[in-house]
Amino acid sequence: MIAQLSRRFQIAAGILLIYWGTIFVGTHMPGTLFGEPNIWDKALHFVAYAGLAFLLACVRGYRSPPTRGTYFWLLALVGLYGVADELLQLVVPNRYADIKDWFADMFGAIAGLGIYAAGRFVVGRMRTPHKRPADV
Repeated sequence: MIAQLSRRFQIAAGILLIYWGTIFVGTHMPGTLFGEPNIWDKALHFVAYAGLAFLLACVRGYRSPPTRGTYFWLLALVGLYGVADELLQLVVPNRYADIKDWFADMFGAIAGLGIYAAGRFVVGRMRTPHKRPADV
């Protein structure tokens, strides 16, 4: 089956796996005793999960355009991962679970999916030939 997948898809899936692994490692390294500035921490969560949701949508939407249901399930997947990620941090020294981090994750995921959907819309409009009133 892997041989049937296109090279582009394999590269996209590889980037997704490396990105997701990097997020996992980064969020499970022991924290400092003093913590990180709150706003910076939330911005990191937002950006990391926007990227994750965007890459998931890219890989999922490779073969066929995603439906609204697809976006819902991708958001649910990222949300569940965010919960697991926060809870797993409870066993990491100087880390803690924070509902505000999860909200930043979710807002980032929504933004990432929105950027993907907007990009698909724009590319689709560019590929569709426009009919002028005289052509109709």
